[in-house]
Parts: sequence; C-alpha cells; structure tokens
Amino acid sequence: MMEEKQVTLSFQKIVSDFKHILVMFFLMAPMCLIISTIAVFYPDALKVLQVSSSTPWGIVTSLFANRNMNASFSNLGAFLFYLILFVLGNLFLSPNERRRRSLYLSLSTFLGAIIANTYWLLHYPQAPALGTSSIVYGLEGAVLVFSIANLFFVRQLTWYAEKIKKKLAISWAFNLILALIISTHITYELLNYTALLAAKVNVLVHWISFWGCACLTLFWFLIRSLKLFRKPSMV
Repeated sequence: MMEEKQVTLSFQKIVSDFKHILVMFFLMAPMCLIISTIAVFYPDALKVLQVSSSTPWGIVTSLFANRNMNASFSNLGAFLFYLILFVLGNLFLSPNERRRRSLYLSLSTFLGAIIANTYWLLHYPQAPALGTSSIVYGLEGAVLVFSIANLFFVRQLTWYAEKIKKKLAISWAFNLILALIISTHITYELLNYTALLAAKVNVLVHWISFWGCACLTLFWFLIRSLKLFRKPSMV
C-alpha cells in the first residue's frame, strides 16, 4: 500500500515513531543513576557489575554502571544529545522508516556495546572495565552512517513528500552538520589518543563500539537499499 502523502510531525507522532530508542533511554537512565547512587555508599558494588574474568556477566551489567555520578550524568547527557540529533536528522522520513530506524538503533547500539565489552573481556580479562560510554559511542557510530546516508538518499527516502522541498533542504543541511559534528569529535579523539589513554579512558572499547555499530549500520542499510530505493511505492 502507498504510504500517506504528507509528513506527520506532531509531537505525539514523533514520540510514537521513535519510541524504541526513547524507551531505551528512559529505561537506561534510572538504572544508571540508581547504580551510581548505590555505589556512593557501597563502592564495592561496582566490582560485581564490571567486566572482568571473575564477573563475565559484566559485558552487560557494566553498561549501566559508571565510576561516579558525574560519569553517569555525562554519559547519559551525551546519549540524549545524540538521540535528539538522530530524531531531528530523520524527521522527514516516512513513518515506517522512522520506526524501523528507531528499532534498529535501540538494538544495534546495545549489541555493539556488548560486542566491545566481550572483546575486552577476551583480550584483557585481568583489566576490569565499566561504563555507559560504550553505548554512547555505538549510538554515535550508527547516527553518523544514517546522517551520511540521508545526504545521498534524502530524496528517495522522502519520495512521498513532494510538497516539503524546503524542509528537505533543511533536513539535508542538518544531516551534513550532524555528520561534520560526529566526524570532528572522532578526529579529535584520534589526535588525542595518547592523552586519553593517560587519563585512563577505555579508548579501545569506545572505538570497537563506534566502528562496530557504524559498520553494522552500513551493512543493514545496504541490504535494504534495493527494496527501499528501487520501489519506493512498496515501502
């Protein structure tokens, strides 16, 4: 069936279409803050949740544990920042495509972080690690690929919205800025790799999560591209 010819951008509709990634954030945020609060009074609680040879379940539980409350707020703030950018960069897609991307993003960022933690556990079992930042970097990698894809295929993705050409131009410009923001951030971290290591930042897990989700998103996008762009009337 043909999709609606106009884009519905009411707040309620936007929340509904992006509900998967929004639910992920609103479930993750209180868990992180509760764990950080508990850690203030019982610091050893983090040892049970971290990634290590003695706590292999930490590949999952460590994603919700941060070393202190400041780290929790920082990571959650970064996640919310990229989540908002993702929503704004994909507003003018079809409702079905918005829902697909939201669902994919909520699953892939979590999976990418688990893969990164698993790699760390297998190669550095005696070096404990924890933090929500791996999810943030996975989200960032996926959003980068989506923003670049939107630059090249925005017309095909919004084929049904012929009446909003000016809005499409705004969407294109926004995705360009978004891609530049993320690229600048990653370049900065690459140039300051040594300093980050000296500050005990787990750069390896960050990079595995970022590039893992970026590659996974590229693959996911490419295998759908024929159906998505060859016959848009069937999307």
